[in-house]
Amino acid sequence: MTIAVRLETSHLKSSSTPFEMGFRLVLVPESTAKASNFHYVILLDTSSSMKDKFSLAVDGMRGMIERMPKGNFVSIITFSDEAKIIAEHVSPDSALSSVVGLVPLGRTALFSALNLAAKIANRWEDPTKIIVLTDGFPTDVPIKEAYGNIKFPERSNIIAIGVGTEYNEEILQSVVEKSNGIFYHIESPEEIPDVFTENAVEEISAKDVRVELTSPSSVSLINFSSNPIYLGFLEGVVRIYGKVHVPSNFSGAILTVKVVYQDAVTNRKIEQTLQANVTPSTSHQEFLSSINKEVQADVNYQSVLMSLPSVIDNSVEATKKLTKLNELANQTKRLDIIEYTRKLSQDVENTKKLGSSDSTKKLVYSEVTRKLRSNSE
Repeated sequence: MTIAVRLETSHLKSSSTPFEMGFRLVLVPESTAKASNFHYVILLDTSSSMKDKFSLAVDGMRGMIERMPKGNFVSIITFSDEAKIIAEHVSPDSALSSVVGLVPLGRTALFSALNLAAKIANRWEDPTKIIVLTDGFPTDVPIKEAYGNIKFPERSNIIAIGVGTEYNEEILQSVVEKSNGIFYHIESPEEIPDVFTENAVEEISAKDVRVELTSPSSVSLINFSSNPIYLGFLEGVVRIYGKVHVPSNFSGAILTVKVVYQDAVTNRKIEQTLQANVTPSTSHQEFLSSINKEVQADVNYQSVLMSLPSVIDNSVEATKKLTKLNELANQTKRLDIIEYTRKLSQDVENTKKLGSSDSTKKLVYSEVTRKLRSNSE
């Protein structure tokens, strides 16, 4: 097997009263193979507002395509007054030749471009990464709710890159959430090439990764929005956080996790199943002593972090959330979380000093999705 799966819970015992048990599911690659048969669908804003950023955007896209191993496929959609397919499911080399001579001009038909991307992704059966870059508000369909009706395939993952401050992060957020994707907020166009390059998948341990969580009670996910969770491929370590309602004096398997994937090394389909069991405690002291405080603090930390973007416009509530995050970070005793929280608090403070709550919201949502959903080491 190319994936090690670890399930950790905050409690081993049930109590005389019901409670919420936290869990942390960790997927760790053990061996890898060259990524192949992946489909990248790139949506490039070619509106007039992209004029000063366009060469960097094209350079970034080229850099990403050049890093792709052979055996993968690329589609490219440009959008300005209208959305156009300039390459569909072609080799990386062929895709590179299709971007010659592009000129930024016109408005921003984002909705049309995303609809085209969904149609292309549904036409092909490969695991798909959809990458959309824009710097402006959509001029074809400005209503956020309409974007929720676009039918992307379950095997797709969406990366949204917003450049500058004149774009609608709520629309990009709604699209990203449909696929448990990632949102990037970029202040400086010079960052564009790096973001494109880091999204080129070269080595993977598994593809068509599907995680299903079941319980005789109720399961709520924190950093992913759907159950089953379709991860597409596994490049680095993935952590899935959530909570399970534990009824009073429950005994048995409170959570069952099934992970199904195609081994990238052998191409075999593999299924792994894990269970979290609890038994009734005989006393309150026994219940308390069974708590894994590190897992509990980590799960609570991720929950507060995920809720931060929703209150960032409220200075008082945002301050409370950041204070709580720092408290929970210290409880985890993990230096990476402590340092991340310190930097996040400083970045939020620095952005607020510039006087733009809109920029602060964009920054926070970007940081949160990247922290909670990125494949990491």
